[in-house]
Amino acid sequence: MKSISILIFAFILTGCGGGGSDSATPNPGTTTPTATLNLQCDLTASYIPVSDPVVSPATGTSIATVIAVHGKSGTPTRPHMSTLSSDLNGQGYNVIMPYMPWSTLNWDGTLCDGISYINSLITAEKASGNTVILLGHSLGGVNVLSYAALSNTTKPDALLVLAPGHAVQRESPARMGRAGHMRPALLRAGADG
Repeated sequence: MKSISILIFAFILTGCGGGGSDSATPNPGTTTPTATLNLQCDLTASYIPVSDPVVSPATGTSIATVIAVHGKSGTPTRPHMSTLSSDLNGQGYNVIMPYMPWSTLNWDGTLCDGISYINSLITAEKASGNTVILLGHSLGGVNVLSYAALSNTTKPDALLVLAPGHAVQRESPARMGRAGHMRPALLRAGADG
């Protein structure tokens, strides 16, 4: 049954233009924009969130710890995040849901502050001997991908992105952090974004 599901999923991806099909060719004279990560973060930056992370233990023996990062203007207490945490707890996962700099419309830190904070959470969990899964939703998904791409971060054992719905370079400067402290993290080659 599992192989049938994977086959159906691959078929859907290919039929929708995903899955890396070579049959699609761009229009003559056009270029395909590419994304480049142009971000360097000092992992010693200290970010003090508006509140401590929401931590919920696994039911029974823990399989791993999931660090679940919310999206723009989100919080760990939003219904979809609470449901996710509850479901994961029932399957044997500890869940840590931190408040990130993008919890409000006016960011209270920079992307690098958030990356440093995620790094400190992963480092602490790994030091305790736990397997760590880093999960990001929406803008949190884009930002955990940025985190994973950096060479100086402590890597999670697995990475999961749910509905990555934002591109960091399209966020307004006010939302990207304190004035003068943040440069766009992703730059499109040949496009202003």
